[in-house]
Amino acid sequence: MKPLSVLLFPILFLYSCETCDPSISLGDLPLTEVTKSYLPYTDTDTLVFMDEQGLEHVLTCPNGKDSSSYQMDVDVLCDAGLSAAPQLLFYNIELQELAFTDTAGNGINIKLYTTFEDASNVDSIAIFDCLEIVNSNPQTDFMVLSIPTDYQLNVPSNGFLAQGYDSNQFIGDTTLYGKAFQGVYRSDPANDAAIFYNKLNGVVAIRFSEDAYWVLKD
Repeated sequence: MKPLSVLLFPILFLYSCETCDPSISLGDLPLTEVTKSYLPYTDTDTLVFMDEQGLEHVLTCPNGKDSSSYQMDVDVLCDAGLSAAPQLLFYNIELQELAFTDTAGNGINIKLYTTFEDASNVDSIAIFDCLEIVNSNPQTDFMVLSIPTDYQLNVPSNGFLAQGYDSNQFIGDTTLYGKAFQGVYRSDPANDAAIFYNKLNGVVAIRFSEDAYWVLKD
């Protein structure tokens, strides 16, 4: 009887020989100028909010603006399993991110990035830019505001947008805690806690509960 290692050798040899061609870049998709206009901050900005008790909360950006690129894979042309790297179709995508924090552990993370809605044909996928704002507070749950900012290739379906974007609401000009703001978006109105944002000022207010809030100070 032949040793097991001899019997397995042809199978392992064939398996290890399966390879894929190199991945294919479809080009660069930097953030559009329209998208960049949704980020009114620089890494030297200081955000000052006033809470319901009249106390100030000062947030700074200690690590500055993080600008980087990454690979967004949109299709798999060849999958060799564990034996080799797959062959992918991808775009080179730009990311911009700012993280504001204070000494109490409160944080506002703001990100511009590109994403896509998948499709059976790579020419039919919808690629679009987004603004994402996440508030982290030791006393409350995370709050997220996500806004599509510009369409780069095709328009995503209403069903896809409804999964995480249409829950956010454009409320226009409004007054928040005694202060007037123009062109305001808010995160999901079904939740009591909310982030309020506009293109001119950035985050203008954060509602933690019915009786607790921050509003941007002049």
